Amino acid sequence: MSHRAPSAYYVFYRALLLLLLLPLTVLAQSLTAEKTPEGVLVREGADSVLFYQQETTSQDAAYPRANYIHPLYGLDGTVLTEDFPDDHPHHRGIFWAWHQVVVGDQPVGDAWVCKDFVWDVQTVDYQTNRDHSLTLRAQTFWKSPQWVSENGELRPFASEEAKLTVYPKEKDYRVIDVEISLLALVSDLTIGGSDDEKGYGGFSVRMKMPEDIRFTSTEGAVTPTTNAIQAGPWMNVSGSLAADGTPAGIVIMDHPDNPRFPQSWILREKSSMQNVVYPGRTLVPVSNQKPTVLRYRLVVCQGSVSKDEISQLYQVQTTQPSVRSILLEQLENSHTRPNWYVPLRNALAGLTAEQAHWTDSTEGHSICQLASHLLFWNERMLIAFQGHTPPDFDGNNEETFARYCDNDWSETVDKLDSIQTAWERAVATATEEQLKTWSAEVANVSSHNAYHTGQIVYIRKRNGWWTASQGVK
Repeated sequence: MSHRAPSAYYVFYRALLLLLLLPLTVLAQSLTAEKTPEGVLVREGADSVLFYQQETTSQDAAYPRANYIHPLYGLDGTVLTEDFPDDHPHHRGIFWAWHQVVVGDQPVGDAWVCKDFVWDVQTVDYQTNRDHSLTLRAQTFWKSPQWVSENGELRPFASEEAKLTVYPKEKDYRVIDVEISLLALVSDLTIGGSDDEKGYGGFSVRMKMPEDIRFTSTEGAVTPTTNAIQAGPWMNVSGSLAADGTPAGIVIMDHPDNPRFPQSWILREKSSMQNVVYPGRTLVPVSNQKPTVLRYRLVVCQGSVSKDEISQLYQVQTTQPSVRSILLEQLENSHTRPNWYVPLRNALAGLTAEQAHWTDSTEGHSICQLASHLLFWNERMLIAFQGHTPPDFDGNNEETFARYCDNDWSETVDKLDSIQTAWERAVATATEEQLKTWSAEVANVSSHNAYHTGQIVYIRKRNGWWTASQGVK
């Protein structure tokens, strides 16, 4: 029996049928990032989404700046942001900056007006995520000609990580999440907004402002005033911004985990920026141990978006904890935060050396031995997490319980505490690849700490060295 080759029409229609049956996600245009000499352009298919300015740019050598977003594009391709506007040439797209940047008593530049301040962008990486979003991560040193070494070289006094996560566009909006982590490289760095009643500074959006610009939030229409106002956790700034003159805009969302939430708003109807104020006029410290983390969400809208739709997008933002935030919460709970159980710092507080070395007639470990064991494994795992090779170890776990028991007890407690703090700092500043590879091990470190902390509290209770007020309330 002979077989006839299928006709060209049959092949065409069969291919068309299979194409129509494919899931829509397969047909969706993917988000991509393209490095250029100036920065990184994010696209969805052929459409431009945003540009991250990595290299320093200026206007005839004035107002030099880097590390910001411009242009930000609307869903129809319209440029929504402005850079070097005539009224405030230091404004730039989506940016985060502070007027007051101080080390000790010494001002080290004004990042808001781009004076005596340098953004030294070290690396920019990006990756596509399982939910088809794209994350761009930039590591930047803060420098200033006001802060130099003995030979005149600019010294970094802060490290910043900016994480931009861009999501595929929906029918009438696109979500962009911005996370800014600030870590001091000196012991006494402070930042603040303008030193006046306005106190503006922090996360800002310099966008085009049509004549019919309007502001709405959770309670309806908002009227801008000269100074900062409290107006809810999000702000919809919209007007005739689309290419055809129809409504479009940007919703700016203040994450509830932000310090001083809800942050206040400085809003302007023309010739200026929209600012989510942090911290205001008064200086606040930037730790060199635990990063200051600021999170915001931008919703780029096409057409009119209802308050209910915006509120739903805000709720989604607050109910999706990241792997980083979960691991940090576990590390902090096992270290300093009384939550479900007593943290290790509380369990060791106030113990004398004699109490720490107490043992009974059984083979149970002393508190000092438990602390020694925890110190060994926390330090060893941290060294590996940071990409280094831990010292040789013969695998005799029992030996780890005695390793530090001949040391001064207070030194052992202090070192263990500092290692736990270093863990929190390492996870807060880790790359996504580190977290993906190490998430299970980091979780085990926290669980291991909590397990032995329970043993320490048991010994203290048994010997009358514990009171109810020291427990979890």
